[in-house]
Amino acid sequence: MKKNLATWLLACLCVGMLTTLSACRDTIDDPPADQLQLSISERELLPTAEVMTNDTVYQFDVLKSKGMFKVKVNGGNSYVTPRVKVNGQHVTIGLLSEYTGVQVTDEAGQEISFHIHSAHADLKVQSYLYAVWYGCTFRYPDFKYGLGDMKVLSGNGNKGVAEVSFDKNNVLIVKSKRTGSSYFTVADGRGVTRSLQVAVEEGYDMTTDSLEVTSTNPSSLYFPIKYGKAGGWKLVKSTIPYVHDHVISPSNENVLCDYDLLYVYINYPYKNKQYKYYLENKDGSKGVVVVNVVEKKDK
Repeated sequence: MKKNLATWLLACLCVGMLTTLSACRDTIDDPPADQLQLSISERELLPTAEVMTNDTVYQFDVLKSKGMFKVKVNGGNSYVTPRVKVNGQHVTIGLLSEYTGVQVTDEAGQEISFHIHSAHADLKVQSYLYAVWYGCTFRYPDFKYGLGDMKVLSGNGNKGVAEVSFDKNNVLIVKSKRTGSSYFTVADGRGVTRSLQVAVEEGYDMTTDSLEVTSTNPSSLYFPIKYGKAGGWKLVKSTIPYVHDHVISPSNENVLCDYDLLYVYINYPYKNKQYKYYLENKDGSKGVVVVNVVEKKDK
């Protein structure tokens, strides 16, 4: 009796162990051999299907697929498609923007999609604002990023307020053309872009000994003096002397003006007034600029 009971208990124990082992095995089974699988774990991709990096290159492996696989990328704000290199099962993506979309598909139509978010400083979306004087050209040697080989993608044109270019040393050059504001897109040799807004201050050409204009209060005005001898003009008198009103003859290597430039800052607590600025040149030439000031109307 005791022997039969022991045998029965041993049989039950064995059945229980087999059931437990079977259950454990079911929970750790690997995916089917032909199921698309990447070296990026599901935990990395959850919950936003996004992976992080601090680099300009991202690499992963395609561990399993049914037949051949393809990798498609979307470069976000880049004007060119990021370069993808596949070496066997290893994939390398050259990142050109902060966010890059990736889609991996195999011959069975299986698909894994995710985004790469790079925190590298070169890839962050950045915009720049440059305010330049009317009638002058500015150099910006501090505008540097990426790998060089800079180019202007959009913004230049006959109707633009400025012309943007890069010299042989990849220094940004902004040449004013008319008063207003324009937007430009530039890129380095890889295709990483930056957005520039160029605002040309209000200005008027002085081609004779007198010029009369109307402007709002407040405002900054620039007057290229295009007659008389360049380099010899000075402001000798004005209706209301102001410390910042003067004639500029730039010699700074980063600011080039072809003519002397009268600068006037309008910020007076008076309405509908007229102000006069008297000029004299070393060659004996004289001139006067008249500014009729009106209040800026609210829209």
